[in-house]
Amino acid sequence: MKVNQLLFLATAAAAVTSSCQKAPISEQELTKAVTFSSTISNQVTTKAAGANWESNDAIGVFMKTGSGLSSALASNKQYVTTKGDGNFSASSITEEINYPADGSNVDFIAYYPYQTTITNNIYPVNVADQTQQNKIDLLYANNVTGANKNKPNAQLQFGHKLSKVELTVAAGTGVSSLSGLTVTYNGFNTTANFDLATGTLAAGANPAAIKAKTTAGTSTTLAEAILLPVASVAGAKVEFKIGNQTYTWTLPSSTTYEAGKKYSYNITLQEQAGNNAAIVASGNITDWTDVPSGSYVIGKDEDNGGTTDPVEQTLYEEDFGTTPLSKDEKFKIADFKGWSNTTVTYSDQYAKADIRTTGTIVNNHVWLPTTGNSELAIEGINTEKASKLKVSFDVAIGTSKDFDLQNLAIIFNGQTFNPESKMILSADANKFINVTVDLSTATTLSANSKLSFFSDIQTNKAGLRIDNIVLKGQK
Repeated sequence: MKVNQLLFLATAAAAVTSSCQKAPISEQELTKAVTFSSTISNQVTTKAAGANWESNDAIGVFMKTGSGLSSALASNKQYVTTKGDGNFSASSITEEINYPADGSNVDFIAYYPYQTTITNNIYPVNVADQTQQNKIDLLYANNVTGANKNKPNAQLQFGHKLSKVELTVAAGTGVSSLSGLTVTYNGFNTTANFDLATGTLAAGANPAAIKAKTTAGTSTTLAEAILLPVASVAGAKVEFKIGNQTYTWTLPSSTTYEAGKKYSYNITLQEQAGNNAAIVASGNITDWTDVPSGSYVIGKDEDNGGTTDPVEQTLYEEDFGTTPLSKDEKFKIADFKGWSNTTVTYSDQYAKADIRTTGTIVNNHVWLPTTGNSELAIEGINTEKASKLKVSFDVAIGTSKDFDLQNLAIIFNGQTFNPESKMILSADANKFINVTVDLSTATTLSANSKLSFFSDIQTNKAGLRIDNIVLKGQK
């Protein structure tokens, strides 16, 4: 994934008179005031409020030598872009930073948004109030080392230190309007301490109900939340309310929120069999380059009464990435890095299968060759409490040999399933067809299920191409 960064160029400005005293570096031995200009790389939104700086945005800057900030030469100096054009200067004479006059090297640490008081180099993070997200979108840079008055140009690379979740909510069957929609993340931590010296975020505290910022559109409502990164959200709930109607999403136990990533979902609220349900139609993870994160259906809130009828949902999908390989590129399963779904693990115990394209097939796909047994094994799919499983995929043969589809084995948690017998003729080589295999008699379901596509050297004389795998089930 591309890491979106704010690039700051530190340049030397007017000289300041220095003393002749030679001793440990002091403020009297500093010269060449530092100013900053800025650009936003990759044309990606990097601040919560938009892709550009706003008037009077302020950053805090430290200049130091050695490790840590205990002996910083300049601490928490405020630099401001008055016009919002990305050109930063000290907010006052007392905030101005100067390079050492003797040409010695210094390092810089910077953060956004600026806070007047920083105690023990700890930045207090609080995401309880989401109404002004530009005020809680913590950015941090510590990459610049060895700068001095003789080589003043430096690029500070800023990264997001929190996580962002965006929900695009639509009204489905039985929901006439989204007017008044509120979206609340229940039981999420709201505060944490960020160590500016080390760039580390301490464990979160003070769990509370966090109300997302909502913006009504023509046909959908956007709900945005900046949250503390968390390794697991097992059992956490997101509540959608319209008037007295409630729709609750219990987040999957495999969900993690990582620093610097944005998690986007399309959600439809609808009534099914008299009950309310929030359906997550699709999901993506971005670095604030899209990665599908799966699809989920969320059952109704108990407060609405009644019982929830199981609804079909997508449990796993993979299309092998949206960036096509060149026709000469081939990656073994263990070496391929362009997976669309990164919540699972992929393997081939025989090391024969690969990911490729061809001169006529431009989409990435799996190739199961004729040269030996091969497989695409996918492990870590959450099928716990699911029923009526089925897997669909696109398949084509690669050579002038006929192939009976029933010779392709679909192995789910150790249980083998085969497509119905269908002969793919050599005349149809490299033409994909869609196949669905019923897995409803699977006896083992778990939060760490394994799905494999297996090809036997004895029956695969044509070579098989597989693409667009989708596993569905009811929950």
